[in-house]
Amino acid sequence: MFVGAAGVVSRETSEELRASIARRLGLDVSRVYVFEDLVAAHASVFLVGDGIVGIMGTGSSVYGTHRGVRARAGGWGHLLGDEGSAYRMGVAALREVLACLDGLENCSELGTKLIERLSFRSVAEVLRYVYSSPNPKTSIASLSVLVLEEARRGCSRALEVVRDEVRSFSRYVAAVARRLGTERVRVGFVGSLYCYNSDLLRPLLEEALRNYLNREVEVVEQVLKPCCGALVAGLAVLRSTLLEVVVDQLLRCCRYRCPP
Repeated sequence: MFVGAAGVVSRETSEELRASIARRLGLDVSRVYVFEDLVAAHASVFLVGDGIVGIMGTGSSVYGTHRGVRARAGGWGHLLGDEGSAYRMGVAALREVLACLDGLENCSELGTKLIERLSFRSVAEVLRYVYSSPNPKTSIASLSVLVLEEARRGCSRALEVVRDEVRSFSRYVAAVARRLGTERVRVGFVGSLYCYNSDLLRPLLEEALRNYLNREVEVVEQVLKPCCGALVAGLAVLRSTLLEVVVDQLLRCCRYRCPP
């Protein structure tokens, strides 16, 4: 069994999770392999090849490989990072709203529009939306949809928020590229935020990365579903002789398509 899980950043964590899964499923621990979800995401884009994958969903993180060298950056959770994520865009949205409700001089067009769309009438309602939610992180991240919609409608402050987060996230991608020492930068972006907004985010990401790296960047599309990426990653770790056959079959039956 191959498991790609978030937060598996140390051998100790991996072994603890591995033992727990084996115990719960009644398997011999030697049959369970655990690695970070970034590794599965990487395989879902590059299969067994080299490149850099950037996850842009509720959270964010970056992982890359080049000629046997591996590097990661970000992925430290919403309290410490998650630049370029839906959560960070949602936080920015709520700050715009609170600036308006508090009567600050910098109440923006975005803040005004979000107040109208969310029917917030007071700071207390905003705080209730966040702190009384069963899952505050998800509730906040969901507001990124409105920010991106307003950006598409021409709201300058909304587009500025999106650009700022893209630039922040691109710094991590650029850092991984430099650590890998690769001249040809191939990057694949995955995750719900990117999937549903690639038309807006992709050109902004390409522009930011060109500025940080001073070279052209090739953006590669995701080819497999994440679960199938975990299978490829696991077989690669085991150096299985079945890898080539399995990859060929997965490309036939497990192709990734952004959900409708």
